[in-house]
Amino acid sequence: CELAKRQYGFFDWFWKVFDVTDEELFKDCGMDAMCFLRALRMGRKLSLCGCFCAVWLIPLYATATESEETAYLDDLWNKISVSNLPSSSKRFLASVLASYIIFFYTMYLLLHEFKWYTKWRHKLLAKPWSRNYAVHVSGIPEAFRSSFQLAEYFRQCSSKEAVIEA
Repeated sequence: CELAKRQYGFFDWFWKVFDVTDEELFKDCGMDAMCFLRALRMGRKLSLCGCFCAVWLIPLYATATESEETAYLDDLWNKISVSNLPSSSKRFLASVLASYIIFFYTMYLLLHEFKWYTKWRHKLLAKPWSRNYAVHVSGIPEAFRSSFQLAEYFRQCSSKEAVIEA
């Protein structure tokens, strides 16, 4: 495909990979590859959202007064995590806020991805390929192994207009 023939520099490819458009992917790689890459992109966005929340949560946890339950621990991970907070600390609200931020951002991204998927799925199904308009059936009983009998059977199952040929 044309995408595989592109030449980049030794490190240049890393940034150029993000310049590939959905149109190019659709033409050369298909819907499965597009959906896989979209899932990876969404994961990257969610990871960045988690990093954004960590930027303000870690200092908030680290500067809190130590919890009596974990005061004997000298572990750095304990100092910068929610376990460092005392049980009655109002700083727990920050964890709740961070979880809401991540939740609503995830819902926003999913809504965006559903809209994207609907658009591209319709674009795929609108192509005049026989696979978009055909149903492949195996294991047909002997009684229906002629074109006429099979077409009649499918017309009985659905409607006369729905079956063009069999």
